[in-house]
Amino acid sequence: MSTLNVAASRNARAPMTRSSTLDAESRTVFGSAILVTGLAGSGLLGMVSAAGLSPLLPLLAADLGSSVAVLGQAAALLNLLAAMLGFVVGPVTDHLGARRVLLAGLVAAALSSLATAASASVAMILLSAAIGALGRASIQPAAFAIAATRFDDEARRRAISWTQVGVSCATLLGLPLLAGLAQMLGWRVALLAFCVLTLAFALLQRRILPAAGWPAHAGGAFRISSVFRAYRTLLWHWPTLGVVGATLLGQIGFWATLTFLGAFLVHVYGLSISEAGAVYAAGGLGLLFGNLAASGPLGRFPLRGVLATSRLAQVPLLFGILVMSPPVPVIVILLLLAGILHGASTALGMTLVTIESPAGRATTVTLNQSALTLGVALAGALGGLVLAFTSYRVLGMGLTLPGCGAALLLWWTRPRRSPRNGGGLEKPAYSASTMP
Repeated sequence: MSTLNVAASRNARAPMTRSSTLDAESRTVFGSAILVTGLAGSGLLGMVSAAGLSPLLPLLAADLGSSVAVLGQAAALLNLLAAMLGFVVGPVTDHLGARRVLLAGLVAAALSSLATAASASVAMILLSAAIGALGRASIQPAAFAIAATRFDDEARRRAISWTQVGVSCATLLGLPLLAGLAQMLGWRVALLAFCVLTLAFALLQRRILPAAGWPAHAGGAFRISSVFRAYRTLLWHWPTLGVVGATLLGQIGFWATLTFLGAFLVHVYGLSISEAGAVYAAGGLGLLFGNLAASGPLGRFPLRGVLATSRLAQVPLLFGILVMSPPVPVIVILLLLAGILHGASTALGMTLVTIESPAGRATTVTLNQSALTLGVALAGALGGLVLAFTSYRVLGMGLTLPGCGAALLLWWTRPRRSPRNGGGLEKPAYSASTMP
């Protein structure tokens, strides 16, 4: 009788055990989905904070009695300070933890928006931009660092790609909504609304990240020497430096084309500003589709080979736009395809650099992000210099060099053995089986 009771007891417990296992797996998948959604939202808000001043410049200039050219220096100041802060933010993030830095960046972005909304002079706008530089330097790198640390293998690639999707959606969704709200209610109300939204999102992230089982990070005081120690391991690690260099070169061709595309369409094809803007949107859509492609089957191939191929494949597309001067519908197709390749390259490059780097994840991600920002800045500066003395056709021919250089650099610095995870980091909390 006792034997039957034991057997019955085991049979009764078995379904409960399987049910508990399924419930635990469901909670893990749900938790990873919530975390990735939060990272994508952080990327979107960080990008809107960084670029949100640009579409509002005419309204600010009219209200403050200044000019767009003068106020445009605020955006330049923001990017310059963010690039400088980026080299320190990476080691600080590895020391304090990406959660703290991400929350601090969101608060800085909100305060910058609030200060800008209350500005009564150009000097206050510049001060607000200086505050916003901390958000620009920390939000996206911290979000990518969380994605690279909390996920493993295929799940890591998808998490990074979805975070990049949020960044791309800022151009297609966030900035137009901000500009539309400013047009209807005024730029001060629009910036105040963004401040409230960012603070609310920071509070939400504060609840999400601890719920994901965030690990403890190194304690103790942070010293300036820690910055040099953080980058010392990267100085002679050619695979990582090659990916970072390819990130810089890869931005020049695409963003130089996108920066001067509007003027090219107006001057060469006689399109209106609104018509040129519609063509420009094809590049933004391409970036979004490329980010999504990187989260799918495309990322399952050898990352370095895919990255080099996509950088090289952009060359004839960008060459065709500015040099061949095809009909406008063909330009739309070429720009869409180039955007897809560039969007995939950006996400896959961030994944590859986190896999191969021997340094801390946040330090590595921030260095790669700084290279991306510098590449975009060089695209505008070098493109404008070329156009000042030559033509769009010469610019298009010159833009073949960065793409070819990026592909060659990726091949030349390829690791001679299998890449390893870097930095003695904690074991990721999520694997590919738990990603949505």
